[in-house]
Amino acid sequence: NRFSTCLCSNIKMPEEVSEENANKRARTDVRLNPHDESLRSSPLITCLNVVSLKTLEKENQTPCNKRFFDAMLLRIIPPNVNLQDTKLGSLRMYGPRKNTSSNAHYSRLFLCKVFSSEENQRLFYLMESRNSNNHIWTRNPQLRDDGTITIGTLSRILSPMPIKSLMSGDLPMVETRFPVIVMKYPDVPVPTVDISHSIGGNTAMAFVQEGATISIHSTTPEETKCAGLFCDKQRVHEITTQSRGCGCYHMLGRRSNITFDHWMGITKGAMNIVMEHFSS
Repeated sequence: NRFSTCLCSNIKMPEEVSEENANKRARTDVRLNPHDESLRSSPLITCLNVVSLKTLEKENQTPCNKRFFDAMLLRIIPPNVNLQDTKLGSLRMYGPRKNTSSNAHYSRLFLCKVFSSEENQRLFYLMESRNSNNHIWTRNPQLRDDGTITIGTLSRILSPMPIKSLMSGDLPMVETRFPVIVMKYPDVPVPTVDISHSIGGNTAMAFVQEGATISIHSTTPEETKCAGLFCDKQRVHEITTQSRGCGCYHMLGRRSNITFDHWMGITKGAMNIVMEHFSS
Protein backbone atom coordinates (compact mmCIF):
# COMPACT_ATOMS: atom_id res chain seq x y z
CA ASN A 1 0.00 0.00 0.00
CA ARG A 2 3.04 2.26 -0.28
CA PHE A 3 3.87 3.94 -3.56
CA SER A 4 7.24 5.50 -2.99
CA THR A 5 8.65 7.07 -6.11
CA CYS A 6 7.95 7.72 -9.73
CA LEU A 7 9.37 10.01 -12.39
CA CYS A 8 7.56 13.04 -13.66
CA SER A 9 8.27 16.04 -15.87
CA ASN A 10 6.05 18.27 -13.75
CA ILE A 11 6.72 18.88 -10.08
CA LYS A 12 5.83 21.46 -7.49
CA MET A 13 9.10 23.06 -6.43
CA PRO A 14 9.80 23.69 -2.75
CA GLU A 15 10.39 27.20 -1.53
CA GLU A 16 13.91 28.56 -1.80
CA VAL A 17 15.90 28.24 1.40
CA SER A 18 19.37 29.26 2.44
CA GLU A 19 22.13 26.70 2.84
CA GLU A 20 22.09 27.30 6.60
CA ASN A 21 18.38 26.52 6.80
CA ALA A 22 18.91 23.51 4.54
CA ASN A 23 21.40 22.09 7.00
CA LYS A 24 19.00 22.70 9.89
CA ARG A 25 16.25 20.99 7.97
CA ALA A 26 18.48 18.07 7.10
CA ARG A 27 18.93 17.37 10.79
CA THR A 28 15.16 16.86 11.05
CA ASP A 29 15.09 14.42 8.12
CA VAL A 30 14.07 10.83 8.62
CA ARG A 31 17.09 9.18 10.18
CA LEU A 32 18.44 6.22 8.24
CA ASN A 33 20.33 3.34 9.77
CA PRO A 34 22.96 1.31 7.92
CA HIS A 35 22.10 -2.17 6.72
CA ASP A 36 25.33 -3.34 8.34
CA GLU A 37 24.69 -3.01 12.08
CA SER A 38 28.42 -2.82 12.79
CA LEU A 39 28.50 0.60 11.10
CA ARG A 40 25.93 2.23 13.42
CA SER A 41 28.63 3.91 15.53
CA SER A 42 31.11 4.35 12.70
CA PRO A 43 32.34 7.90 11.95
CA LEU A 44 31.03 7.31 8.42
CA ILE A 45 27.54 7.44 9.96
CA THR A 46 27.96 9.73 12.96
CA CYS A 47 30.58 12.32 12.02
CA LEU A 48 29.84 13.43 8.45
CA ASN A 49 27.79 16.46 7.39
CA VAL A 50 24.97 16.30 4.90
CA VAL A 51 25.45 18.20 1.64
CA SER A 52 22.88 19.18 -0.97
CA LEU A 53 23.10 18.93 -4.74
CA LYS A 54 22.56 22.67 -4.79
CA THR A 55 25.80 23.14 -2.87
CA LEU A 56 27.70 20.68 -5.07
CA GLU A 57 26.51 22.59 -8.15
CA LYS A 58 27.97 25.90 -6.97
CA GLU A 59 31.09 27.22 -8.68
CA ASN A 60 34.51 26.99 -7.06
CA GLN A 61 33.57 24.03 -4.88
CA THR A 62 36.44 21.93 -3.55
CA PRO A 63 36.29 18.19 -2.72
CA CYS A 64 35.58 17.37 0.92
CA ASN A 65 35.72 13.96 2.60
CA LYS A 66 33.38 14.95 5.44
CA ARG A 67 30.18 15.20 3.40
CA PHE A 68 27.43 12.82 2.30
CA PHE A 69 23.88 12.63 1.06
CA ASP A 70 21.36 9.78 0.91
CA ALA A 71 19.82 8.53 -2.32
CA MET A 72 17.37 5.97 -3.68
CA LEU A 73 18.17 3.86 -6.74
CA LEU A 74 15.38 4.18 -9.34
CA ARG A 75 16.67 2.75 -12.59
CA ILE A 76 19.64 0.83 -13.99
CA ILE A 77 20.59 1.67 -17.57
CA PRO A 78 23.09 -0.74 -19.17
CA PRO A 79 24.75 -0.27 -22.56
CA ASN A 80 23.13 -1.43 -25.74
CA VAL A 81 23.53 -5.20 -26.02
CA ASN A 82 25.03 -4.93 -29.49
CA LEU A 83 27.96 -3.21 -27.79
CA GLN A 84 28.83 -6.27 -25.74
CA ASP A 85 32.21 -6.61 -27.46
CA THR A 86 33.37 -3.54 -25.55
CA LYS A 87 30.66 -3.59 -22.85
CA LEU A 88 30.55 0.21 -22.99
CA GLY A 89 27.85 2.67 -23.96
CA SER A 90 28.32 6.25 -25.09
CA LEU A 91 26.55 9.42 -23.94
CA ARG A 92 26.91 13.18 -24.24
CA MET A 93 27.41 15.36 -21.18
CA TYR A 94 27.26 19.14 -20.80
CA GLY A 95 29.02 21.61 -18.59
CA PRO A 96 27.00 23.42 -15.88
CA ARG A 97 26.57 26.45 -18.17
CA LYS A 98 25.87 24.24 -21.20
CA ASN A 99 28.57 26.04 -23.17
CA THR A 100 30.71 22.91 -23.43
CA SER A 101 29.93 19.29 -24.20
CA SER A 102 31.83 16.01 -24.27
CA ASN A 103 31.28 12.32 -24.97
CA ALA A 104 31.76 9.72 -22.25
CA HIS A 105 31.75 5.92 -22.22
CA TYR A 106 29.98 4.01 -19.48
CA SER A 107 29.32 0.46 -18.36
CA ARG A 108 26.12 1.35 -16.45
CA LEU A 109 24.10 4.44 -15.61
CA PHE A 110 22.18 4.62 -12.34
CA LEU A 111 19.26 7.03 -12.10
CA CYS A 112 18.78 8.01 -8.45
CA LYS A 113 16.63 10.30 -6.32
CA VAL A 114 17.93 12.38 -3.43
CA PHE A 115 16.41 11.15 -0.17
CA SER A 116 15.95 14.26 1.99
CA SER A 117 13.19 16.68 2.94
CA GLU A 118 15.03 19.54 1.23
CA GLU A 119 15.69 17.98 -2.19
CA ASN A 120 13.28 15.06 -2.25
CA GLN A 121 12.30 15.88 -5.85
CA ARG A 122 15.85 16.04 -7.22
CA LEU A 123 17.14 13.36 -9.58
CA PHE A 124 20.71 12.68 -10.61
CA TYR A 125 22.85 10.11 -12.40
CA LEU A 126 25.76 8.00 -11.24
CA MET A 127 27.82 6.93 -14.23
CA GLU A 128 29.86 3.77 -13.76
CA SER A 129 32.92 3.62 -16.01
CA ARG A 130 36.59 2.73 -15.88
CA ASN A 131 37.44 6.12 -14.39
CA SER A 132 34.23 7.16 -12.62
CA ASN A 133 32.26 5.58 -9.77
CA ASN A 134 34.03 2.28 -10.32
CA HIS A 135 34.08 1.50 -6.59
CA ILE A 136 30.48 2.25 -5.61
CA TRP A 137 29.54 -1.41 -4.94
CA THR A 138 32.93 -2.76 -3.78
CA ARG A 139 31.89 -2.56 -0.12
CA ASN A 140 28.82 -4.68 -0.83
CA PRO A 141 29.38 -7.10 -3.75
CA GLN A 142 27.40 -9.85 -2.03
CA LEU A 143 24.48 -7.51 -1.25
CA ARG A 144 24.58 -6.31 -4.86
CA ASP A 145 24.23 -9.84 -6.22
CA ASP A 146 21.82 -11.38 -3.68
CA GLY A 147 19.03 -8.85 -4.31
CA THR A 148 19.56 -6.70 -1.20
CA ILE A 149 20.72 -3.85 -3.41
CA THR A 150 18.17 -3.35 -6.16
CA ILE A 151 15.58 -0.86 -7.43
CA GLY A 152 14.37 1.24 -4.48
CA THR A 153 17.42 0.59 -2.28
CA LEU A 154 18.65 3.51 -0.16
CA SER A 155 22.38 4.25 -0.10
CA ARG A 156 24.62 6.81 1.54
CA ILE A 157 26.89 8.49 -1.00
CA LEU A 158 30.14 9.47 0.69
CA SER A 159 32.32 12.43 -0.25
CA PRO A 160 30.52 13.42 -3.47
CA MET A 161 32.69 15.50 -5.78
CA PRO A 162 31.68 18.98 -7.00
CA ILE A 163 29.29 18.61 -9.94
CA LYS A 164 30.87 19.48 -13.27
CA SER A 165 28.60 17.75 -15.80
CA LEU A 166 24.90 17.51 -16.65
CA MET A 167 22.84 15.16 -18.75
CA SER A 168 19.61 15.77 -20.63
CA GLY A 169 16.89 17.21 -18.44
CA ASP A 170 19.59 19.16 -16.56
CA LEU A 171 20.23 16.13 -14.35
CA PRO A 172 23.61 16.39 -12.60
CA MET A 173 26.23 13.67 -12.89
CA VAL A 174 27.41 12.77 -9.38
CA GLU A 175 30.80 11.22 -8.80
CA THR A 176 32.29 9.64 -5.70
CA ARG A 177 35.55 7.78 -5.22
CA PHE A 178 34.24 5.78 -2.26
CA PRO A 179 31.87 2.81 -1.98
CA VAL A 180 28.31 3.60 -0.99
CA ILE A 181 26.83 2.43 2.32
CA VAL A 182 23.56 0.53 2.01
CA MET A 183 20.90 1.97 4.34
CA LYS A 184 17.66 0.51 5.69
CA TYR A 185 14.34 1.90 4.53
CA PRO A 186 12.74 3.84 7.44
CA ASP A 187 9.68 2.53 9.28
CA VAL A 188 8.17 6.03 9.53
CA PRO A 189 6.52 8.02 6.70
CA VAL A 190 8.94 9.78 4.38
CA PRO A 191 8.55 13.40 3.14
CA THR A 192 6.06 13.59 0.26
CA VAL A 193 6.30 15.63 -2.94
CA ASP A 194 3.08 16.30 -4.87
CA ILE A 195 2.74 16.39 -8.64
CA SER A 196 2.13 19.75 -10.30
CA HIS A 197 1.20 20.35 -13.93
CA SER A 198 2.55 23.89 -14.12
CA ILE A 199 6.15 23.18 -15.21
CA GLY A 200 7.13 22.65 -18.85
CA GLY A 201 9.14 19.94 -20.52
CA ASN A 202 12.84 19.09 -20.49
CA THR A 203 12.75 18.91 -16.71
CA ALA A 204 12.99 15.54 -15.01
CA MET A 205 12.13 15.31 -11.32
CA ALA A 206 10.50 12.89 -8.89
CA PHE A 207 7.36 12.79 -6.83
CA VAL A 208 6.72 10.78 -3.67
CA GLN A 209 3.35 9.63 -2.34
CA GLU A 210 2.67 7.63 0.81
CA GLY A 211 -0.56 5.69 1.29
CA ALA A 212 -1.58 5.47 -2.35
CA THR A 213 -3.80 2.63 -3.56
CA ILE A 214 -2.27 0.36 -6.19
CA SER A 215 -4.60 -1.67 -8.42
CA ILE A 216 -3.33 -4.29 -10.86
CA HIS A 217 -5.61 -4.38 -13.90
CA SER A 218 -3.80 -7.00 -15.96
CA THR A 219 -0.78 -9.30 -15.63
CA THR A 220 1.16 -11.18 -18.29
CA PRO A 221 4.14 -13.55 -17.80
CA GLU A 222 7.16 -12.55 -19.88
CA GLU A 223 10.46 -14.23 -20.66
CA THR A 224 13.48 -11.96 -20.09
CA LYS A 225 17.23 -12.04 -20.59
CA CYS A 226 17.74 -11.66 -16.84
CA ALA A 227 18.57 -14.41 -14.33
CA GLY A 228 20.00 -12.06 -11.70
CA LEU A 229 18.67 -10.12 -8.71
CA PHE A 230 20.25 -6.68 -9.02
CA CYS A 231 17.91 -5.13 -11.63
CA ASP A 232 14.70 -6.64 -10.13
CA LYS A 233 13.65 -7.42 -13.73
CA GLN A 234 12.54 -3.82 -14.20
CA ARG A 235 11.81 -2.43 -17.69
CA VAL A 236 10.82 -5.88 -18.96
CA HIS A 237 9.10 -4.51 -22.06
CA GLU A 238 12.15 -2.45 -22.99
CA ILE A 239 14.77 -5.14 -22.47
CA THR A 240 12.80 -7.82 -24.30
CA THR A 241 11.78 -5.74 -27.34
CA GLN A 242 14.84 -3.49 -27.68
CA SER A 243 18.56 -4.11 -27.77
CA ARG A 244 19.36 -3.51 -24.10
CA GLY A 245 20.51 -5.85 -21.37
CA CYS A 246 19.15 -5.91 -17.84
CA GLY A 247 22.12 -4.46 -15.94
CA CYS A 248 22.78 -7.31 -13.49
CA TYR A 249 26.40 -8.05 -12.64
CA HIS A 250 25.89 -11.72 -11.86
CA MET A 251 23.47 -14.24 -13.34
CA LEU A 252 22.30 -17.27 -11.33
CA GLY A 253 22.25 -20.57 -13.21
CA ARG A 254 19.14 -21.93 -11.45
CA ARG A 255 17.14 -18.71 -11.32
CA SER A 256 14.18 -18.34 -13.65
CA ASN A 257 14.23 -15.60 -16.27
CA ILE A 258 10.42 -15.25 -16.14
CA THR A 259 8.79 -12.10 -14.74
CA PHE A 260 5.30 -10.57 -14.71
CA ASP A 261 4.38 -7.54 -16.78
CA HIS A 262 1.68 -5.50 -15.01
CA TRP A 263 -0.77 -2.85 -16.19
CA MET A 264 -1.56 -0.99 -12.99
CA GLY A 265 -3.22 2.10 -11.59
CA ILE A 266 -2.14 4.31 -8.67
CA THR A 267 -4.70 6.52 -6.97
CA LYS A 268 -4.66 8.88 -4.02
CA GLY A 269 -7.21 11.65 -3.74
CA ALA A 270 -7.33 13.42 -7.11
CA MET A 271 -4.17 11.66 -8.29
CA ASN A 272 -4.88 8.93 -10.83
CA ILE A 273 -1.93 7.43 -12.71
CA VAL A 274 -1.79 4.47 -15.08
CA MET A 275 1.49 2.59 -15.46
CA GLU A 276 2.03 0.18 -18.33
CA HIS A 277 4.67 -2.54 -18.44
CA PHE A 278 5.58 -2.40 -14.75
CA SER A 279 7.58 -5.49 -13.83
CA SER A 280 9.28 -6.83 -10.73
